[in-house]
Amino acid sequence: MTDRNDITAASTTVLGADPGEGTPRLRALWDAGRAEEHAQRCVLAHYLADPEPHLTDEVRWDEIALEEFTRHRPNTTVGW
Repeated sequence: MTDRNDITAASTTVLGADPGEGTPRLRALWDAGRAEEHAQRCVLAHYLADPEPHLTDEVRWDEIALEEFTRHRPNTTVGW
């Protein structure tokens, strides 16, 4: 399971002083996550959208975040 603390640390870095460091960390968490971790994938995609330099790429990540949100079932995901 993708750890919430790891996601928080990486997203804080993206939004803070060093997006160049945080983005690869978020992508690594995305790649390491499981397809059924919809809540985690929603959050990761949301924060992966922000540093994208091109609007089309940013919107695509936001669309992925929304798609994952619609698949999330709170009672089936421990800790989220």
